[in-house]
Amino acid sequence: MSARSVRPWACLGLIAAAAALAYAPSFSVPFQFDDYARIIDNEPLRSGQWRAALDWLGAARVLPSLTIVANYVGGGERVLGYHLVNFALHLLATLGVFVLARQLCRGPRLRDSAAARRPLVVAGVAALIMACHPLQTQAVTYIIQRAAVMSALFYVWAVACYVRGRLVQIGATGGRSLPWFIATAVLWGCALLSKENAASLPLALLLAELVVIGGRPSLRSLALGGAVAVLLLLIPLAWKIATWQPLAGQPVPATWLGEALAAILDQGSDTGTAPPSAYLLTQLTVIPGYLRLVVLPWGLNLDHDVPLATGWTSSAMAGLALLAALFAIGLLAARRAPLIGFGILWIFIALSVESSVLPIIDVMMEHRMYLAMPGVGLIAGAAFAGWSVRWPRVTRAAVGGIAIALVSLTFARNLVWQSPLSLWLDAAEKSPRKGRVLVNYGVSLHGAGQLMAAARQYCRAMALDPGLTLAGENLELALAQQGKLDNVAAGYQGLSLNPDSPGVFVEVDIPGRFCPELLAAEQ
Repeated sequence: MSARSVRPWACLGLIAAAAALAYAPSFSVPFQFDDYARIIDNEPLRSGQWRAALDWLGAARVLPSLTIVANYVGGGERVLGYHLVNFALHLLATLGVFVLARQLCRGPRLRDSAAARRPLVVAGVAALIMACHPLQTQAVTYIIQRAAVMSALFYVWAVACYVRGRLVQIGATGGRSLPWFIATAVLWGCALLSKENAASLPLALLLAELVVIGGRPSLRSLALGGAVAVLLLLIPLAWKIATWQPLAGQPVPATWLGEALAAILDQGSDTGTAPPSAYLLTQLTVIPGYLRLVVLPWGLNLDHDVPLATGWTSSAMAGLALLAALFAIGLLAARRAPLIGFGILWIFIALSVESSVLPIIDVMMEHRMYLAMPGVGLIAGAAFAGWSVRWPRVTRAAVGGIAIALVSLTFARNLVWQSPLSLWLDAAEKSPRKGRVLVNYGVSLHGAGQLMAAARQYCRAMALDPGLTLAGENLELALAQQGKLDNVAAGYQGLSLNPDSPGVFVEVDIPGRFCPELLAAEQ
């Protein structure tokens, strides 16, 4: 084996070691947030009713759900196995980014570019960012977000296989193209069965075709590709329709088309989701927030507090101007610096499903950037390849410094995930005006035996959102456990014995009675 062939494996080995160090604290992280609802409280999972367990986990994301079931069968509720699988999938996604970067560097439109002369620099930097950027932590460490990792894994490998097939077709490399295109279709089907955001993959293939390959597909190729795309989209759609349960009280659409549309849009039908127009305006501030966390990964948060846009506010207009400028730069760069243009436009494509007009109740969640991170890595890789031609020693030192910084920040972020208390304390400090965050912080304090501190958080949450019934119920429980509700009859939540009429119950305003005192003591 030549030294030249050893270098990529050595580079991958270093990146894998860096990722293992960055995620070392994650292997003992307990179940967090939705992990309880999806895994711990999954009654069919415990009783071996696998079909019902898949529905509970999220039947539309069948492949990640199947791996969760396999984890449970193999290790029950021991978290190590879940984290090992998440990390292994993350490494496979990182390998996919490495392979994709090297394939892109061989594209005709990158001929004579710095990226073509330094493909290992491009691939190494892109894979390093994919593996070790702290913004990836929520997707990798948060067990139930395995869907985001698996979708990106299959998505990236599908694009890599497509590019390889096209390189074979144009004679840039040897072999047969058909197996690579078949692999593209199979991988895309797997991505669609992992998470809905994979529906954007045809746009990524078109991006690779126009920006990297530079060819003009024939009408026959376009028709064949379109037919395959429609067929593959029908597979997860049929599964989603088969497993879709309409909201209670809403009639099932009478026609197949109506049922299909309802199933597609079901993710935006939860109580509390915004209209599509408001969601889109909100994303004009959310996406710049993601990009800021890419450049300055400070302020990572499990549950960001982003208010819904009520119109064309100054922040929404500023966000639109920024994104429009970035998109224009991507289009211009696609002609003059193809790999940078590809990376910028990849980010827009990767976010197009979850951060556009299809409303999701949580308007900003960091795991949604997982699929976009390969674009970030390619931009950085292309830049470092250009610098390495002129200043090789400085470039190596800069890459080393960035690697140390990313590993350190990701390691530190994983320490925050070590317990519900540390995770929700961090979220409460960053989202102090979000009721759900305060309730969950209160629950973590409650579980740690800090009953008075938990009661204060429940009171704060109800002051922000009186509709949080869970906060009221937990507040009563915390007060009862301290003996402050001894006059509340057992089994009658929110009721108290009337001292003037024994046996007669009257309503008690527990928050009104106890919260002013609790909050005053906190201050």
